[in-house]
Amino acid sequence: MFYAIGKTSYERELLHSYFISVLLNPKYPAGKGNLFLKLFLETLAEACDGRLDVAAFCTGNVKIITEKDIGPITKDYESGGRIDIFIEKDGKQIIIENKIYADEQPNQLYRYHQEYPNAALFYLTLDGKEATEKGLKNLRQDQYIRLSYRYHILKWLEKCQQATAGQPEFQLLNAAIRQYMGLISDLTGQGRIPKMTKEIADVLSQNKESIESAYNICNSYVQAQNKIVEDRFLRPIETFVKDTYGQGIELRTRPNDDDFIIEFYLRVPEWKHLWIRFDNEHIKIDNERVLGIYGFGFKTIDSNPENKKISVFAADYLKPEAQSPWWPFINRIDDYPFWERDTIISLFDNADEVIRYYKEKIIKLFELAEQMKANGIEL
Repeated sequence: MFYAIGKTSYERELLHSYFISVLLNPKYPAGKGNLFLKLFLETLAEACDGRLDVAAFCTGNVKIITEKDIGPITKDYESGGRIDIFIEKDGKQIIIENKIYADEQPNQLYRYHQEYPNAALFYLTLDGKEATEKGLKNLRQDQYIRLSYRYHILKWLEKCQQATAGQPEFQLLNAAIRQYMGLISDLTGQGRIPKMTKEIADVLSQNKESIESAYNICNSYVQAQNKIVEDRFLRPIETFVKDTYGQGIELRTRPNDDDFIIEFYLRVPEWKHLWIRFDNEHIKIDNERVLGIYGFGFKTIDSNPENKKISVFAADYLKPEAQSPWWPFINRIDDYPFWERDTIISLFDNADEVIRYYKEKIIKLFELAEQMKANGIEL
């Protein structure tokens, strides 16, 4: 269900905040009274070593608000903003700042603390990382509590699923929770089936030989991944480019043994200013984190008139999704980004489709290059 919504949706904090809030809110049928809320609060209490009065929030008339508005953000970032998940009962508050991939806003946790200085302040991320000085200002690390999707949210969801298992009236709810658990497991790099991940961990922890083998596999994974991409993707792409556009095209790859990426460039010898580039730069397009991009890249950044002409023409006529000093034309790679697990696995059973997808991008860029040349622009 969540993957059907689309990647640009399920990586947004708002989707997660709303889904969690619906489960928590006793007013909604999904909430099964206040049981899910109680289980959630117990998880929060565990995260802060019991320094949370669970019972105080589990009675009637508890307020659960998503995107709680506390006023416009002031120019000095001293007040204002929207709290992702806000829980309140009888003057006591719980504040949860939810981060999937978005960057921290200036003084974000500080502003919430200023508005509700006695609230329990939680910072929820995929892996439970610390907030940075950008969001904290002068708050200390012990003035907020770290939460993770990897541990706390998955643990809570498992309890919710167990609480609804075997009850026909909660069959659909149970299925939705199970699917959401799969998404969280995937986003946190644990695989889509948490039970399988736990079973693997149990086996690996049994003896020295097993854990040594696990370390060896981890150390070899990136090299194995790069070899898969080289053999099953880049070589067919290279053949396609040479057959379609001639021997003058140079395919330039940059394998990296330390990252889960392989970038590649298509260099046309007669082009003085541009190359065709596929990359994994973690940029934002329309305020969304993008894992894979393609387009025209400048070979060097300088003040020559052609670079300026190319950027202006691209913006006016080619309609890129984004531009940067190095990229006059940037579009996102939606279906097979560089190089997520699903993309790598697809190269075993769906390589033709992956290659076709990238061929279409290459063909499009050569067509756009012809448009620029036809308008007198030197590439």
